[in-house]
Amino acid sequence: MRHFLAWFSLIVLVTGAMAQDNTTAVQTVLEQYAQAVQEKNLAAIEAVVDTSNHFTVFEGGHVNNGWKEYRDTHLAPELKMFRAVDYRFSNVQVTADNRLAVATLNYSIAVELKDRKIAASGVGTFVLVQTGSGWKIRHIHTTRKPQKH
Repeated sequence: MRHFLAWFSLIVLVTGAMAQDNTTAVQTVLEQYAQAVQEKNLAAIEAVVDTSNHFTVFEGGHVNNGWKEYRDTHLAPELKMFRAVDYRFSNVQVTADNRLAVATLNYSIAVELKDRKIAASGVGTFVLVQTGSGWKIRHIHTTRKPQKH
């Protein structure tokens, strides 16, 4: 019985440590993503997303299917319009196992365009998958808080 309890305790400790490692790794990927958006660096963004056709983005009632479609028709043109970007996450909550992670968060974004500045905030859900090269963002769903009039 002692051996069973010792093994059980070891398994619980190892599993807990692995979950913490996954949570930390996922938080790091999210920080890298936000930083890459701020830097308007498509290559750095691409390094942390699943670049397959499985990648999806739901934003403002619009759906993008596949990394190439999102990058070419949404993200790249948008980043080119921005003179400056401040994009941040807060209240990040991660649930992860060894293959899949879900992060919920608050986001804020402020962009400077040629003729005006825009600021918004809202909530988001990011789904990440574990790949041979680490955690990658597979799905992003954000919704903006309504503007106060």
